[in-house]
Amino acid sequence: MNLARLALRTVLFGRPRAWLAMLAAALVTAALGCGADRVPALAILACVMAAHTVVQTLARRRELASLRALGMRRTVLVLMLELEILWITCLGALPGVGAALLVSGTMPALHEAAEVMGAGLLAALVPAIRAALGDVAQGLALLPARQEG
Repeated sequence: MNLARLALRTVLFGRPRAWLAMLAAALVTAALGCGADRVPALAILACVMAAHTVVQTLARRRELASLRALGMRRTVLVLMLELEILWITCLGALPGVGAALLVSGTMPALHEAAEVMGAGLLAALVPAIRAALGDVAQGLALLPARQEG
């Protein structure tokens, strides 16, 4: 399974926080399509994506440490987390464009969609790097103790 499929699979299956982040991306895209001020909308999206990545990496410390222990490089781990955010913003932009069409009758421009994706990716970069720099042994120590019996 390649990295993009792994990231998409993580977003689509079992991540309710990812669905909330997609909803935020959709709302921001709709706000941009309705002619609202861009800076507050992009700031809200950046905060949501950064918070989502922080919560996601904290909840998945064992998984990320296991991937690192199995030989995944730090740069690949950061790329995987960034691809997850890219999938979230892409999947969130689709309903957002539909909402913008319904509300205002205008479609957001291509550069506005690129701004939404760029804001999400930049905001998620720092938490992704921090997760990749985490200590593997400490992350693996979070594994539950094996029970004999």
